[in-house]
Amino acid sequence: MLHLRVVSCLSLLLGACSDPFNDNSGDAGPDARTPDAVSDTATDTFTPGDAQVTPGDPETLLLRGAVVTPAQVLASGEVLTHQDTILCVAASCAGEPEAAGATVIDTGGIIYPGLIDSHNHTQYNYLPQWKHAKMYTNHNQWQAATDYKDFTSLHHQLEGTLMCEMIKYGEIRSLLAGTTMIQGTPSRKCADTLIRNADLSYHGFGTGDTVRTNVIGTSVISQADATSLLDGFASGKTTAYVIHLAEGIDETARKEFDALESFGLLKPQVVVIHGTALGQPELTKMKAAGMPLIWSPSSNLDLYGATNDIVAAWNIGLTVALAPDWTPSGEPNILDELHVAAGINKDQLGGLWKPEQLVAMVTTKAADVLHFEKEVGALKKGLHADVLVLAGDAKKPYQALISARLPQVRLVVVRGKALYGDPALMQKLEPNAYCESISVCGGPKVICVKEKETDATNQKLAQSLGEIENSLGAGYTPGVLPLATNCP
Repeated sequence: MLHLRVVSCLSLLLGACSDPFNDNSGDAGPDARTPDAVSDTATDTFTPGDAQVTPGDPETLLLRGAVVTPAQVLASGEVLTHQDTILCVAASCAGEPEAAGATVIDTGGIIYPGLIDSHNHTQYNYLPQWKHAKMYTNHNQWQAATDYKDFTSLHHQLEGTLMCEMIKYGEIRSLLAGTTMIQGTPSRKCADTLIRNADLSYHGFGTGDTVRTNVIGTSVISQADATSLLDGFASGKTTAYVIHLAEGIDETARKEFDALESFGLLKPQVVVIHGTALGQPELTKMKAAGMPLIWSPSSNLDLYGATNDIVAAWNIGLTVALAPDWTPSGEPNILDELHVAAGINKDQLGGLWKPEQLVAMVTTKAADVLHFEKEVGALKKGLHADVLVLAGDAKKPYQALISARLPQVRLVVVRGKALYGDPALMQKLEPNAYCESISVCGGPKVICVKEKETDATNQKLAQSLGEIENSLGAGYTPGVLPLATNCP
């Protein structure tokens, strides 16, 4: 039975985001129906086993294992990174000069690009599930509900003092599930200190502050706003406008698409989040305009009892990415959201998608949707060094990712630096006092959150995970959602 914890991202940010045009960055991508991988079968057998690390240059990593690029599978391959750049992805990278002195990681697992959460609300992801009494037909209804306002009232009171802790805890939750980039943190304070934040593309990533986010909808767009966006699209200053649109199942929600169209904003740079009220006519217009869709089924099902006409969206040819939305109504991490999507695919859609196409929704297609396909989302020479290693069945590497739970996450590398993983790897890769031993689903892991002993900036870089948990726990008295949930 599907675990549909469901979350929706629209109203949670109303208190924190009165400005619907929070700057960020992005770029569009190919037809979603084109598979990014040819098969879920490697040409040889690689059996995951014990991991080993041979120390070398700490800024140059040579990872060995089954490699899922994800456009192809190397049954036994290598990924070579130096600092924040991938230098080689091949059966052997021995011909690269940097390989000779690299730190060698025999992962004993399957190597993937870091996962991309194309839409979430990071600072809310310490909150437990919101237990609402009824279903809704559009997002305006639950945002105005008394029980929802009661649920978020303490959160909004704490934002002034604990925003850093909220964002960092949300990034850590994502990191534990192999996520290396997230979209949906319009507050700039303390974001992007662990995993990449698409909304902060200027911060050591991308070509500029080019993503703008609207979490409220078309009701806050003026003609002047629309003109500014169109000018930004034309000049290249704005490469993505990520908007909550048509979230619900009634005509009120659907009419938001008409409003967007009236502003002349059916453009390839406009990224639709949710879009659950959209039918064939609207989806056809989106395809003609080159507009992508971010699908959050768990949150949609929790709040509205229904999700997108995803078959129509797929058959029309929209580029589709998958994202959890947030913990109050959606799944707690992207691996769990993949479980939901895979369950829908099997039980309701008759296996519409192959495993590699589901994997693409959190890797290559997610990068396409946010217009970062030249930066992240694949293991490819020249892209950024974001890597995930899982324990799993290397004979079925795509299915291994879809089936993975938190214990299977063996190593997560962001910007070429190991931030989280199994002790056997982390104790040799990051043997410093700043890393912490933690228990995830009853098993030992190591995470590196703290960066310095003292920190005069407003980023709170001197905080450890333990300090973040203690601060949030003391402030949010109803109880913080644990980092590890849905344990097998």
